[in-house]
Amino acid sequence: MASYIRGNDKETTIVRRNCMRYLCLTQVLVLRDIALSVRTRFPNYDSLIAAGLIMEHEKQMLEDEKSSFQKYWMPINWVFNLCYEMRAKDKIIGDGLLNAILYEVKNYRDSLQQLFNMDAVPIPLVYPQVVFVATRIYFFLCIFSRQYIIHTGETNRDILVFYMGLLKVAEVLMNPFGLDDDDFECNYIIDRNIAISTLMADKHYGEYPVQIRDHIDPYKLRLNSEISALSPLHKLIGSAALATEGVYTRVLNTISQI
Repeated sequence: MASYIRGNDKETTIVRRNCMRYLCLTQVLVLRDIALSVRTRFPNYDSLIAAGLIMEHEKQMLEDEKSSFQKYWMPINWVFNLCYEMRAKDKIIGDGLLNAILYEVKNYRDSLQQLFNMDAVPIPLVYPQVVFVATRIYFFLCIFSRQYIIHTGETNRDILVFYMGLLKVAEVLMNPFGLDDDDFECNYIIDRNIAISTLMADKHYGEYPVQIRDHIDPYKLRLNSEISALSPLHKLIGSAALATEGVYTRVLNTISQI
C-alpha cells in the first residue's frame, strides 16, 4: 500500500494513512467478537474513536448500515474504493499495481474470515466435558484402587504427569483468544500493526538510505562471530551430486568395452 500509492501531497498521504487504518480497523472489529481481551479494550464504537481507529463520520456510516450481519466488510470496501480512486488520479501507476493491492487486501480479508469461521464453529461441548471429567474421575478412583508402593522400575509411575499434562495443554488450546497468560497477545498485535502501518504510510514513505558501495567480497566472506566461526560448515549438496562422477565413469568404461 505504501509503495504502490505514490505521492507526497496532503491528499495522497491522508489516503495512504486511512487505508492502513481501515485495514487495522477491520482486524479490530473481527477480534472484538472472538477475543475477550480485545472486547474488554474496545467494548463499543466510542472506544474505537478514543483510540483513533475510527472517526465520528465513519462511525455514523457503520451505524447507518442496518444490515443484520457483521459489518467487517465496510472498511474493506472503503479501501477498495479509495484504491480505485487513486488509480483514476494516476496515484497508482498501472492496473497491475492496483490488482496487486486488491489481491493482497482480499487475502487479508480471507485470513480474518477464516479466523472468524474457526471461532464460530467450536468443539461440541460434550467432547471436552467427557474428556476432562473422565480423566479426573479416573485419577480419583486410582487413589483408592492403586494404594500400593510404586517401585523405581515401574513403567506407569509417570502416567499422572503424562495424562494431566496433555489435558492442560488441550484446555489452553481450546480457547487461544482468552485471558490466560498463554493466550495470544491480541492487544499487542493491534498496537504493533497500527504503529508500523502508520509509520510506513506517512513518516517513512519513500525513505531509503543513501546508497554507498558495500565492502562485501563474495570470495572472502567474513560474516561469522568468533564463536560461530568455530562451528563446522555443512554445505548443501544434492543427494545425487557426489554419485554422478562414479556413474559417468562406469558408463564410459562400459561403452569402451563394447
